[in-house]
Formats: sequence, C-alpha cells, structure tokens
Amino acid sequence: MTSELIELADKFAKEWHLSVPEQRCLPEGGIPADLLVRRISAILQSNGRYPFDWKPEDGFDGGLIVREGAVFRIYWKVEAGVSRFELKETQEFSDPDHASRVWAKRFFGPGFDGIKINWNR
Repeated sequence: MTSELIELADKFAKEWHLSVPEQRCLPEGGIPADLLVRRISAILQSNGRYPFDWKPEDGFDGGLIVREGAVFRIYWKVEAGVSRFELKETQEFSDPDHASRVWAKRFFGPGFDGIKINWNR
C-alpha cells in the first residue's frame, strides 16, 4: 500500500470526494475497503464522531457513528419530509472498526461519487 493511496483514502474518508486526477491514481478496483474503514475508524476515535462535523440532533440523511463511553452507536436517519429527518434505526458496536465497516458498507456501498470501493480485498 503506497503512501499516496493512504492519503487518497484519508481524503475520501474526510471529504467523500476526490478530484478526477486523484481518482486516476486509484487502483483499478478502487479504494480498498479495509483501508477506507481504517481511515474512518481513526477519524471516529480521534473525534468521537463520524462524520466528525455531524451531531445526533442534526438533520441528516444517512448514518452517524458516535462514541458513547465504550459503545459505538450508529444513528441512521432518513428524510421524512422537506428538511425533516427522522431516526430510523440505531446499531451498537463495541469495536470502532466494526462500526466503521458497517457504516461504510451501507453508506458508500460499492461506490460513491464515481469512486469505487473494493470490498473484495
């Protein structure tokens, strides 16, 4: 794994976007999921939340992982009306990597914003 790939995975984990030239530097299969999960987990452990600038009381469509003591809880919300969001489900994990993997698989799936996520590695 090259330092460039690690930097790109880190940027994608933080911004959910890579420029076209940056995307060209990715391997054919895309960002290795294990690397992306590690980057998400590092952000989560450093900031207590992922995405780090969201809060449980915010309106958002998607998932938010929050460290609450020894538990990592994912809050999944959906848009229930125009700019109105409702909690759909919560999941609890004791391991930040496991929570990060579940979040990434559900939120990014096989790809996001034209960037492939390689879950086969």
